[in-house]
Amino acid sequence: MRKTLSVFILVLVLASCGVAEPEPFVPTAAPTRTPTITPSPTITPSPTITNTPTPPPTPTAQAATEIFGSTNTPLAVTRTPTREPGAPEIEYFVTSSIDVAPGDNVTLLWSLRAADAATIYRLDETGARRQFWNIDGRGRLVVATRVADAEQVQFALVVGEAEAEIEEILTIPLTGCQGEWFFQPAPEGCAVAPPAYTLAAEQPFERGRMVWLQAEGRIYVLFNDGQSPAWASFEDRFVEGVTPESLPELDPSDPALLQPVRGFGLVWREDESVRARLGWATQPEQAFDGAVQSERGGALYLRSAGGAILSLASGGDGWTEWAP
Repeated sequence: MRKTLSVFILVLVLASCGVAEPEPFVPTAAPTRTPTITPSPTITPSPTITNTPTPPPTPTAQAATEIFGSTNTPLAVTRTPTREPGAPEIEYFVTSSIDVAPGDNVTLLWSLRAADAATIYRLDETGARRQFWNIDGRGRLVVATRVADAEQVQFALVVGEAEAEIEEILTIPLTGCQGEWFFQPAPEGCAVAPPAYTLAAEQPFERGRMVWLQAEGRIYVLFNDGQSPAWASFEDRFVEGVTPESLPELDPSDPALLQPVRGFGLVWREDESVRARLGWATQPEQAFDGAVQSERGGALYLRSAGGAILSLASGGDGWTEWAP
């Protein structure tokens, strides 16, 4: 009891002295530190580089000549196994001509070593020597190919004689053939282009005939009088509704004969030579399904109204008709 009273008295004394009771301490939580993250730089992947090979340059005449290099000769030619010192030698035998068509010229170039003369032969399809040119040890020769040469031409350069003979073959491909002929048997030469099939018309005359081809817009006049030229061609200048179809004052007195009309009539009326050489038409013109094709360096071939083939020689020199 005495102890309790002492404690009470102590509290009263402290209160009277103005001593305040301290507030309770509440700890503040430590702030959370947000780390500053510096982003790493984005690494852009390097593009994949594909090494594209550089295309080879367009072959020139020299590159084409490499293709035309020497080939095995079909002839039984004896070659010297070991070249003796100072023996003749072919340095090169080539052509500078490219894209050669049948009938075109080709230029042959060559150079020899230890030889001042040689011979160039034209070979046929079997490899046999046919034509020849005597040549010097170095030079060029221009030779005309033939229309009948369909796929290639071959030349042989020959140096020396007998056991010492050496030979080099030059093969030149031809590129002028353009498709099949529209008739059989076909000519020996190459067609310049595929056949053109077209609406056509034909009319017979006293001394010849006229043929019109719509695809070409031309009229072919074929004469039978034996004069020159044997045939000629004219542009079809007839205009529907503008050009008169015929002139009544030119009608023949003989009812069995006819004045040609339209395009045929325009050519016939305007060209006195054509009118005099052909004479009058003997039948009306006839429409049919025509065809035309040219031979490189050669004839022009037309289908006639009756189905026959009209072969017109180049330069108007002549024409023939034959059944395919």
